[in-house]
Amino acid sequence: VPGATDRVLEEALTYLEEVLATMGPRELPGFLGEGLKTATKIWRTTYGREFKTLTDALEEVGRRFDAVELDRTRVKPIVKITGEFWAQTTEGDGNFKMFSFLHGEGAAVLAEPISTWAHYCLEQEKQASHDSRGLTEDLGEDVGGAVEDEGLLGEVRGGADEAAELVD
Repeated sequence: VPGATDRVLEEALTYLEEVLATMGPRELPGFLGEGLKTATKIWRTTYGREFKTLTDALEEVGRRFDAVELDRTRVKPIVKITGEFWAQTTEGDGNFKMFSFLHGEGAAVLAEPISTWAHYCLEQEKQASHDSRGLTEDLGEDVGGAVEDEGLLGEVRGGADEAAELVD
């Protein structure tokens, strides 16, 4: 059914908003930055016994999405959004509601992850650093590998490359 997923998404967001509103606002414990590593621990610490209410609500949302009828035999073209970063990640009048239009035409839209943009920016800086030093050797095709530069700047960039690979 066209639009069923969007309808269920709107209903699910409204439902979750109502569930959270019944619980009232919470203050996050000040020690969160000191070692709690999972979202589950944060929720349990913040909501205590109401944690079950939240997990029940999320399970209900899952059941609603499972009930959406899909025709998996229908082939959908995959359309990848390329070009300007803003156009790739924003839905609205500024990009002529491109995502909605493509979904309406039956396409599966594939938007580039934000980590790709971050990786691109890091590679530009890597090349600029290389060029500013007057280095002539080619950086090669190892775009995602460790940086050859010495010092802290090279370590930071190399770590960012590794982080970008993990996110992708």
